[in-house]
Amino acid sequence: MDTTRMTWEDIKRAYPDEWVLLVDVDADPSIPRVRGGKVAGHSKSRKEVLASTWLPPGSGWALKYTGRPTGADLLPGQGHR
Repeated sequence: MDTTRMTWEDIKRAYPDEWVLLVDVDADPSIPRVRGGKVAGHSKSRKEVLASTWLPPGSGWALKYTGRPTGADLLPGQGHR
């Protein structure tokens, strides 16, 4: 796990078109947007990043895609922001 805190813009540049699993997440509580965090894992595959990244029990985390998701990347009921 990279222990360096990164902004969301830096994460998107470092991991283009990848799923990133973030810990120590910096989010705006007034809107559902991630501003940054520490990258715990990343992959082109959402399933792979979830399967290969160990998270301590009770840790807060976020899973975000750095590119523009296709229909296959979206969970039911999600849209692109």
